[in-house]
Amino acid sequence: MSTTRRPISTSAPSSSGAEVVYLPTAESTTSESTTPTDAEVAEARARAESRNLEGWVNWLARPEKKVAIIGFTMSRDEAPWNQPGWEIWVCNNLALHLRPEQKFDRIYDLHDYGTISSDKPHEAYLRTTDKPVVVWNPRPEWPSSVPFPKDQITEAFGRYFSNSISWMIAHAIFEGATDIHVYGVDMAQGTEYAAQRPSCEYFLGLAAGRGINVHIPQTSDLLKVAAMYGVEDDSALRIKLETRERELNERAALLNQQAQQVRDHQNQVAGALENTRYFRSVCLNPAANRDGSRKVSSEEAKPAEAPANA
Repeated sequence: MSTTRRPISTSAPSSSGAEVVYLPTAESTTSESTTPTDAEVAEARARAESRNLEGWVNWLARPEKKVAIIGFTMSRDEAPWNQPGWEIWVCNNLALHLRPEQKFDRIYDLHDYGTISSDKPHEAYLRTTDKPVVVWNPRPEWPSSVPFPKDQITEAFGRYFSNSISWMIAHAIFEGATDIHVYGVDMAQGTEYAAQRPSCEYFLGLAAGRGINVHIPQTSDLLKVAAMYGVEDDSALRIKLETRERELNERAALLNQQAQQVRDHQNQVAGALENTRYFRSVCLNPAANRDGSRKVSSEEAKPAEAPANA
C-alpha cells in the first residue's frame, strides 16, 4: 500500500509546547503552496536545531531521499534493487543470501556482540565488507562499522522499539527520508514475529503522518486488515476461513486416527517379534542355559559323529 505525501503549510507550538502542524485546505494546495519560502525553511531548521536532532532535515527543506528497508521474506525481490535514487538498507546477515546483482548501501545488525560473533560466516563478512555496518558498538575488526545513533533516536521518538526494522524505520525518518519502502518483512499473525508487528506499524504511521511516502508489499501483514471496521463486511472472508479451518481440522483428525492405527500395528508386530525371539532361544538351543548365562561353543554346537564301527 502507498500513502502520498501532503504539503504542510505552517506549524506552531501549542499551549502545551508540542508542535502543531496545520494541513492546507483544498483551495490552498496549488503548486505554489508546495514550495516552502525561505522563512519557512529557516524556521524549520531552527525548530530542528532546538530539538537537538543531529542530522535531521525538516521535510520542508529536505531533498528527495528514498530508502528501501529489506528483510528476509520473498517480497524482498520486489525492492527497487539498483534503481537510481534509492538507498537499500539490509538487516542482519541478509547480505549472505542475496543474488550478486542485488546491491545494497548499508547493513544494520542491531544485536549484541555475542549473537553477531556466533554467526561465523556473517562475522567474517563484516571483517571484509566496505559497506557501512551500523551496529550498537563499532569494533576494530569490523573496519566499516559505525555506531547507531540510539540516544538521538530515542530522544526524538521515544522507546517503542521491539525489533531491528523499527529502529531502521525511525533512522530513515530521522535522516529525512521522503520515501520509505519496507520489503521482506511480513510479521504475519501466528508467527514468532507477530509481537514485533505493532512497533513497526507505529513507526510506519509516524512516517506517513510526517508526509513521508510509505509503501508495503501486498504479501506483508504490515498495515493490513481484512475489512475496515464499520464500513466493510468481512463475512465472506470469515465464512471462507472458517470453512477452511473445519476442513483442515477434519483432515488432521483423520491423519491422527491413521497414525494411531499405525502405532497400534507397530506395537503388535513388536510383541510378536519378542515372542518369536524368546521361543527361538528356548526351543532351538537346548544345550544352553535358558537364562542365556552360558554361551554354547562352536564345538558343542556341532552334530555328534557316528562311531567308526557303526
